[in-house]
Amino acid sequence: MGVIGSVQSVATCPHCHGRGKIPSKKCKHCGGDGIKAKTSIHKIKIPAGIDDGQAIRLTGMGASARYGGINGDLFARVHIKSQKTFERRGFDVYTSVSVSYSQAVLSDKVEVETLDGKLKVVVPAGTEHGQLIRLRGKGITHLGRQSRGDQYIVVKIEVPKKVNRKVKKLLEELDDLLQCNLFIFIVYNKTVEEPLFLH
Repeated sequence: MGVIGSVQSVATCPHCHGRGKIPSKKCKHCGGDGIKAKTSIHKIKIPAGIDDGQAIRLTGMGASARYGGINGDLFARVHIKSQKTFERRGFDVYTSVSVSYSQAVLSDKVEVETLDGKLKVVVPAGTEHGQLIRLRGKGITHLGRQSRGDQYIVVKIEVPKKVNRKVKKLLEELDDLLQCNLFIFIVYNKTVEEPLFLH
């Protein structure tokens, strides 16, 4: 036995689109849709810590809805310009500083660039080429937070391509002195370690 009945469905009127009235004459600018295409310029705030490729959501600034609906959202994708001074790695930044051989051996204060401006940094005695100096809290601000990453300074020891006779002689004397100290160090360690191998 079959069931006899009727089915009702509710749909938006295709003529008035739910507005309840139909204009006698369509607008020459919007064609009756209630929206008009135009281009506008807005200033937006870039949050600290945003990375390349991330997007900022602007609520209600997207495409206009037809017949008085709610406007969509606009997503502005951020592209960060590269800099020669700084290299970003996550929330840390890397930069480099060049020092002389004497500065690396004896220690010295050098001026480096940071995101907050120039800063005097101590190069420890005995610093090697490529060694990192860490500046805590001098990196990129964590997105949505107040804490920051770190800045790492890569030390580069500059070697002069040309030296005069006086400098060359001093370097040769220094090399002889260093070789002598190395020989004494090796002999001393060997003397200390030898008794351990007698057992």
